[in-house]
Amino acid sequence: MSITTKVLNDMLNGFIAIHDTYVTALTEPDISSEILTGRKPIDFSEASAASIVGDSEEDLVIPEGTTVTHLAVFDSEQDGDLLCIVELEKPETFANEGSLSVKQLKISLV
Repeated sequence: MSITTKVLNDMLNGFIAIHDTYVTALTEPDISSEILTGRKPIDFSEASAASIVGDSEEDLVIPEGTTVTHLAVFDSEQDGDLLCIVELEKPETFANEGSLSVKQLKISLV
């Protein structure tokens, strides 16, 4: 038996409706590599094709000499539960302190 796309969309929409979500940058695909400059709120669109897309309200501050390889989504601004880790298509290295705009962060169930 397969779960339909409608059910997957409803699951995503229901989950996002009851949880706050925050995004942060990672230097590896592990939460121990979180760049500790503050998680930022992220809002997600309505689910479609078993996916949701999010944009952050504020840019992430990235320290000088840091390479961001992944983004993580949590249900809390501090501590909380990890919801997912997304690999960047292309890691981004910051020679100087800078900011990273999170646009079109796609999370898919399929």
